[in-house]
Amino acid sequence: MKRRYNNVEKTFLHDAVDYISMGSRSLKRDEFTRSFEPISPCDMKPSDVFYIFIFIIRYYLLFPIRLTLFILGTLLFIFLFLFALIFKEEGVMESGFLFYSKVFVKSFGAKVTHHGNKNRIDYPHVFVANHTSFLDFLVLSSHKFCHACVSESHGGLFGFLFKVILFKNGSVLFKRSEKQDREKVLKIMKNHIKRNKAPLLIFPEGTCVNNKYTVLFQKGAFELGVPVCPVAIKYNRSLMDPYWNRRKHSFTEHLFYLMSRWRLEADVYWLEPMSKLEDESVHEFSERVKRKISEVAGLESVIWNGYFKNSPIMKDREILREAYRQAYLKYVVHWKNDDSESFKYLEKYKSADEKNDYDHDLDKQQNILYFGKFTYKEYLNIVLIEYIKLKSSKTDHFESMVLKGDCVRDKWWGYEYRNSGSFSKCKCYMKKMIRVENNSSKSSGII
Repeated sequence: MKRRYNNVEKTFLHDAVDYISMGSRSLKRDEFTRSFEPISPCDMKPSDVFYIFIFIIRYYLLFPIRLTLFILGTLLFIFLFLFALIFKEEGVMESGFLFYSKVFVKSFGAKVTHHGNKNRIDYPHVFVANHTSFLDFLVLSSHKFCHACVSESHGGLFGFLFKVILFKNGSVLFKRSEKQDREKVLKIMKNHIKRNKAPLLIFPEGTCVNNKYTVLFQKGAFELGVPVCPVAIKYNRSLMDPYWNRRKHSFTEHLFYLMSRWRLEADVYWLEPMSKLEDESVHEFSERVKRKISEVAGLESVIWNGYFKNSPIMKDREILREAYRQAYLKYVVHWKNDDSESFKYLEKYKSADEKNDYDHDLDKQQNILYFGKFTYKEYLNIVLIEYIKLKSSKTDHFESMVLKGDCVRDKWWGYEYRNSGSFSKCKCYMKKMIRVENNSSKSSGII
């Protein structure tokens, strides 16, 4: 059970050791977690004396003033909101939302620089942007006109404000764990776009990222069949940390944190609408939009799925596990140097972050190659590309692939001995085939 690569013999045991080595490396240096790391407080403290001085100003002067202005603005918005509800004045309601968004942003001492034009478009469309905090929605909605948005269901003050106030302008709440909820939201979004109400703003990453990276864009916003208007947001992270870490801070805590900072600085880039090409899949379209946003905002584009930040649903775990398996079989066991089709596929999805971090160059300098040919980052990208490919496939096709697929050992032995006449299916494969046959019988009504 040996194979050769560059005149070096490799066995299944060699590959197992490489996988263990990669796992150990992930424990030491976790590339995924870096997309969600907050700024160290030390990075925002020039000196102890100066920090004490600005601390007094921020907490004993700026914060009380901003909180007072926020409360007064909230009272005025409540009046406008109730007036619009009672007399059914949609114009007043829209102006009220725009006003309240400005109140929020001003209470943070914000200085927002807008690049490009934000125009009202008279045909169905959606806005998409990179996501750092609930602050993103407020910054974008405080400029020219307000947006409706799509958000996962939350509790506390955030959930209350969303359900009672934002719900009135067409914003949508859903539970990510509920498949029926996701399908229902897709229909609601399509109806909202057709009615030409408040322009819909979607954050395709599906989670807050630390404004240094962009993670995988989920496909929901890109399968609506309408043009997408990309928006890139870049914060000045030397003055404050815009990232909302929901595990550590509640909505109210993060709100007070933003109010007590020196000021908020942000650059917003309004880009030209982008449409899906004829020969382009939904995931390829989303990746193209993500790269454009990352390039303009100076963010590092990674292929990781942000849903893994929290407890991912079982299907995502299974897809990632299958992606590792498929990557090993396709690019290690069955790889051919003249396999131009696979090479073109890799080039098509190659992530822009290969030129950045991840010790990519260091691996090459130290000649650290896994499976005799890949650096750590190269192989990780291959796995994530396979993950995207599997995630974009149909559900029944993926389940059939997992059930019918031979185990890794079966594929390895089959590659070596398939033509020798001594090849036989392993027990793992036979058990899966029984499950497939049983499922097929049930679905066809035989059992």
